[in-house]
Amino acid sequence: MPTRWSLNEAGSAAANLWLIFIDDLHLDFRATGHLKDLFKQITDALVREGDLFAIVSTGPSSIAIDLTRDRGRLTQAVGQITGAALKPSDILQPVTNQEVRYRAHVTFSTAYSVMKMLALAPNKRKAFIYISNGYYFDLWPGASSSSRENPFLAGGNEYGLERLRAEVAELTRQAARSNVTIFGIDPRALSGPPTIEPSMKDAAWQEYWTTTRKSLQVISEETGGHVIQDDVDENLKQIASAVR
Repeated sequence: MPTRWSLNEAGSAAANLWLIFIDDLHLDFRATGHLKDLFKQITDALVREGDLFAIVSTGPSSIAIDLTRDRGRLTQAVGQITGAALKPSDILQPVTNQEVRYRAHVTFSTAYSVMKMLALAPNKRKAFIYISNGYYFDLWPGASSSSRENPFLAGGNEYGLERLRAEVAELTRQAARSNVTIFGIDPRALSGPPTIEPSMKDAAWQEYWTTTRKSLQVISEETGGHVIQDDVDENLKQIASAVR
């Protein structure tokens, strides 16, 4: 991820600022082609000439593009995108709980670090486009940590549910401090009905599907944004109107 923002680039407060957050740790490898097409659709609809943008990924896509107006960097990013999510059937296995929670921690920590840097940019109109399948644990609107300690500064390598919920709460509070609105995009149903793994029972799939979609919804709505789960074109128009 970028280690700093170029404040010279961010100096035009009149421009929109877009952070494209590609949570490839929670995006399906088999959907990589669709993700590339979706990325082009998103950036074509939102990033106008003169706008600033940055692109960050959470996993092996290794995308870390600092604030720029160079639209050639969008093409560069497309070539790097690849999904690296665990399969839903693996996510539901108790043996993978620690891996599932660690991946969520990496994502929230990356988003939080970027959000803190966005606070340094003077632009009044900042949007965080959060592309992810979501997370398989319950989040609740308005959740807050029982401790005043910043969970991202906590030591240790145990990532229990309470810590992850505290991280989400701190992430959305930092978004408010940075004057950033999060707009989630769940790509799984945007190219037709999702493929259900044959080994999964209907009840298990429905629980996974509902929980992950709601998690992204909570993160977005806590910052005044919303999630795109269908009708991409119309929702992107709404985001563009809300930010401009």
